[in-house]
Amino acid sequence: MNKTLNALLEPLDLKGEEDIIITGIQLDSRKIKEGNLFVAVTGHESDGHNFIHSAITNGAVAVIGEKHITDKWPVPISK
Repeated sequence: MNKTLNALLEPLDLKGEEDIIITGIQLDSRKIKEGNLFVAVTGHESDGHNFIHSAITNGAVAVIGEKHITDKWPVPISK
């Protein structure tokens, strides 16, 4: 899968300033590959928002979360 971030966000009526190519989508930061979008959700045992740094380190080029994220990151982040 290769789609742009804006194409993925269009149904949600959200758009980023830059249009980044997304090569895959992951909920697990350990499975992130270069170019993936990380989706941070709160689970039963852990909160994906706690793994944003790990996801970016592993190659995530953008993050979508359930919660409002106020920290500054080197990739686009959307709630």
